[in-house]
Amino acid sequence: MVELFNEMKTDVVYNTPVSIDSKADYAMKLFEDLFLKYSVESKDVVYLINRYSDVIKASTELIDEEKDWIMSGLATALYSFNYWDSTFKK
Repeated sequence: MVELFNEMKTDVVYNTPVSIDSKADYAMKLFEDLFLKYSVESKDVVYLINRYSDVIKASTELIDEEKDWIMSGLATALYSFNYWDSTFKK
């Protein structure tokens, strides 16, 4: 899973890391850093996503479209985490 994730962060054509060139990309990279550092169990993930979504919604630096992208990414992260967490606990 980790290997697949790292491959997705790499430009397939040039085999180089994808650059963070927009504010939305940077915001998601910051979330990834928080997630990797502070999440241990599902309640941590829920807490991080809820707090981070509050910050994103209140941001004056992001346009509405960027906020929508980020919120969709956060929702996907939460549902994916919950799915895999429950799948592996069975």
